[in-house]
Amino acid sequence: MSDTAPKLSFVQMVQPRFLLIAVGILLVLFAGFVLFENYRTNQDVLSMMREQGYLLLDALNASGERSIVIYNELQNQIVKRLIGQAYRVVDKDQFKNLSTLQLTQLTRDLHLYRIQIFDGSGTLRASSQVSHSLSGLSQSIAGLIQPLLQGIQDTLIIGMRQGDMDGEPRFAVGVQHSKDGAVVVSIKGQRLSAIRREMGPGRLIQEFGRQPGVAYVALQDTLSIILASHAISQLSRIETDDFLSDAWHSGSKGFRVVSFEDREVFETVGTFRISDELIGLFRVGLETSHYQEIRKSARLRLLMLGVLAVVIGVVSFAFLVAMQNIRLIDKAYNRFRSRSSEILQNLEDAVIAVNAYGAITVFNRAAERLLSLSQKDVIAQSIRNLGIDCLSILNETLESRQAKHCSEYTCRIGDDERILSLHTSILFSENEIETAILVITDLSEQKRLEFQVRQQEKFQAMGKLAAAVAHEIRNPINAIGMIAQRFRKEFRPQFDVEEYDGLVQSILDEVHRTNRIVQQFLQFARPKPLSFQSVSGKTFLQDVIQLFKSSTQIQHVEFESSNLDEAQIEIDPEQMKQALLNLLQNALEASGQSGRITLSGRSTNVEYVITIQDQGNGISEDERKRVFNLYFTTKPNGTGLGLPITFQIIQAHHGSIDLESTVGEGTVFRIHLPVRQDDLASA
Repeated sequence: MSDTAPKLSFVQMVQPRFLLIAVGILLVLFAGFVLFENYRTNQDVLSMMREQGYLLLDALNASGERSIVIYNELQNQIVKRLIGQAYRVVDKDQFKNLSTLQLTQLTRDLHLYRIQIFDGSGTLRASSQVSHSLSGLSQSIAGLIQPLLQGIQDTLIIGMRQGDMDGEPRFAVGVQHSKDGAVVVSIKGQRLSAIRREMGPGRLIQEFGRQPGVAYVALQDTLSIILASHAISQLSRIETDDFLSDAWHSGSKGFRVVSFEDREVFETVGTFRISDELIGLFRVGLETSHYQEIRKSARLRLLMLGVLAVVIGVVSFAFLVAMQNIRLIDKAYNRFRSRSSEILQNLEDAVIAVNAYGAITVFNRAAERLLSLSQKDVIAQSIRNLGIDCLSILNETLESRQAKHCSEYTCRIGDDERILSLHTSILFSENEIETAILVITDLSEQKRLEFQVRQQEKFQAMGKLAAAVAHEIRNPINAIGMIAQRFRKEFRPQFDVEEYDGLVQSILDEVHRTNRIVQQFLQFARPKPLSFQSVSGKTFLQDVIQLFKSSTQIQHVEFESSNLDEAQIEIDPEQMKQALLNLLQNALEASGQSGRITLSGRSTNVEYVITIQDQGNGISEDERKRVFNLYFTTKPNGTGLGLPITFQIIQAHHGSIDLESTVGEGTVFRIHLPVRQDDLASA
């Protein structure tokens, strides 16, 4: 047979094989491209999760430190007030033993829960409350106040105690009695406990733990879990976990993906320090359900793209992969941004983040309130263009590539001068700056409380000295006055009678002036108890204006009032009137023979602000620091008691006073008074 079958050419034989190989190579290349794109997507998501986790750690650190410091300052202020009230009981009891009825009335006047007086043996001598259960209670307290009875301590913080009848907590302090013994005063402890719950770091952890996308928040040391969110039951120990141990010893932040309650979470860790003291390790777990969705979608997409690659080619697949990855990244980023933004926007501390070029990427609501700027106006703007001094630390951070910290930074924002705590941190990507973060804590209120506490300590110490000196001076001064009167009546000379009468009158005038100064000393050392009344702020200020107006007319000084709000406030009218007249008299003396004094009063929901402004010579910066110090005065015949007494009256009203002055332009005093005293008195 002859071979008549057609022969295939080499090209015809090799073409299908070549095409299969080419398709296989293209599929492998495309599969590699898809895997690379999925890897890059995972890395981008991890980078975003790391950034948000570090932002939360920085916010936890700053807010936790601030809440602990403010709570301690508030508790110290309450302790100082209770000790001062206990000494007032000692003063009233040292001359005549107080009865139960008198102690009950004194308890109401001082807004206390109970007053107890013990003799030198620790036996309860008198109490503002009578109860069958007080005998056992007084025995337990007598054991606690032994340092007072034995003269080891002058004052003693007894602290929180369980109530004898209703079981409610009480907070008590004690002082040594001058007649051998001790005085113990107490207040209801619910308010102090509420402040501890509201301001402690535990509240912050619970608040963060309830945010969407947060699996848990915990503060942990080497022994146990200190604080944790409600959803957490068990975590690994630091000493048995190399990752946690390294973060604990190095003090650096870190992140990882761990298993938590049968699911994976993204965990970031960082140390928590207060005044350079290591307290514990913060651990923040973020949900990764969206991350798992991205990985599942990536696997499914790989299979689908492989099929599509055979049909429409590698180029189409590459385009689809790129577009799909972009959409997934945008979706993940938007989801993270919406969840983390909700957390950051509700923080009390200002948080500002910039990119490597100084353009603002994060600006939360606290930053808007603090800097008086709108978020929509500053986002994408350069930090250098805002012209705010405290933000220059971000420029320094970007230039030095190192985190910065400033515990106290004085910055003028608008018309206010604020004291801020600044803390920056940096996120790097492949050794290049990706984001710089600034957390700003406003310490102005804390510093004001510290100033009030220091002033109160000075006033208590110097007030005791003033009282002792005043008592010693009054008797010889009165004796001198009586002798001078006898000289006038019984020893008149025969010659130079007019000169003699003038000298005797000078002695009597100086005796009267010295007695007035002594009276001021005694008034400062033992101020009268406040008698609160609900009055109209406008009517009260109009009465003050009527009293002071004649003095300004004599000196030809213009005196005007403006914005007198008709709000009800609870004050002691007589003592507050004395405080305002002291300030107005200082303004009048500073104005000389011309100028203008303005008095205004405006109200908010919680306070009434009284402003006194003059156009005098102003007060230098050095004098402003000492103007409320006892005995400090710039007047030739001044006693240095006017402004301290004013400060004492305002502080007794649970208020505050601010001073602004420019040399050569004038001075402004602002008095902030609470509208109601009930809540403050029971605190």
